Amino acid sequence: MPCIKYSFSFPSKLRTSDGFGVHKSFEIPVSDSLVPPEYTTLLDEIDRLADRLDCQFRVPLTSFRFGWDPIAGVLPIVGDVAMAIVAYRIVQAADRLGADRSILRRMKQNVLIDLSFGLIPFAGVILDAAFKANLRNVALLMDEIRRRRLQPSQPENERGAD
Repeated sequence: MPCIKYSFSFPSKLRTSDGFGVHKSFEIPVSDSLVPPEYTTLLDEIDRLADRLDCQFRVPLTSFRFGWDPIAGVLPIVGDVAMAIVAYRIVQAADRLGADRSILRRMKQNVLIDLSFGLIPFAGVILDAAFKANLRNVALLMDEIRRRRLQPSQPENERGAD
């Protein structure tokens, strides 16, 4: 999975909670609606997190990239579980951003596959570096957002007419 940089138009840090530690939940904005700055900020944050976990560093003289996930995986069990907990933050953010349950299920499967690979001694670090579950999860979320934003929005009177 190549390291893809997504860019969002609102890079400033904004609070995405209501002041009591409860995070706002969003729906994926349709094509003709404005995107809240908090939405794009959260997208930017999870993109940066996935980048740090899966492709922060490059092997010299190659195009192969790896991140903190396989590095932490060198510590047996503890490192892999810790990185799975961090990777689950991306899944939680996708839920807050309005991803479908099917997308969330696939994202959770990616985290579990990544954790399973990491539990294999020695080879698990290499498999972990090659699988890049976090980048896969961000790509799944971005594909879902693009798909929903490309769908034309229905007028209010047509939504419940089925």
